[in-house]
Amino acid sequence: MSKLTAFLGIMAAISSITFGHLYWQTKINLNSYPGQNNVQNKSEEHINEEISPLTIPNHLPSSFQIKMKQAYQNGESLHLVIYGSKFKDTESAWTTLFSKHLNKAYGKLFKLTVVSEDQHTISEVIELKAYNKINQLKPDILLLEPFTQNNHKVSIENITTLIKEIKKENPEIYVFLQFPHPSYKNKYDVYNAEQLKILAKDNGYTFIDHWEGWMKYNDPKIKPYSTEANNLWADSLVNYFIERK
Repeated sequence: MSKLTAFLGIMAAISSITFGHLYWQTKINLNSYPGQNNVQNKSEEHINEEISPLTIPNHLPSSFQIKMKQAYQNGESLHLVIYGSKFKDTESAWTTLFSKHLNKAYGKLFKLTVVSEDQHTISEVIELKAYNKINQLKPDILLLEPFTQNNHKVSIENITTLIKEIKKENPEIYVFLQFPHPSYKNKYDVYNAEQLKILAKDNGYTFIDHWEGWMKYNDPKIKPYSTEANNLWADSLVNYFIERK
């Protein structure tokens, strides 16, 4: 009888140990999957936090900021066309320097194209419909210098006409206006630049004033258009379009 009792006791102990092991093993297996999901979600959140957000200068027009954000979120590029007179295509040119800074700051967000009219005045550009080359490019953004280097005169009527003709084909285009570099002792440049500012304000365009970084128009140092001049022009645009850290 005592042997039977001992045998039954041993069997009960073995059953208890086996059941307990199976119970805890099942509990561990069931709980492991939610735990793995939580780790994955946290990992995804961590990855999202590490993605650098688009940094846009607050002073940019709100509608332009929206255009940039939408393109960034959709993985698209914004085509920026610089259009004006006598732009040099060299490594030291302000257009080249500006392009390099844009690429460094925004990656592929901007695609930049430079189009110049070496000899034409704005009235000739309109008469010859030379602006059609801009329409063919279908840019998202136009940075326009209204060919004042070719005749040193701002015609409000002609600038308005030119922009209207471009907007006929591309109504969503965003227009920035800028004046070229100041010419030595050319007081008409000062007047023309002010007229361009007024035109931009009255018609809802954005005027970029890069003259703030230049020496005065009557300073002899402004006579040679040098590497320093290109750097001044490029830096002004960089300071406008890119958030400096």
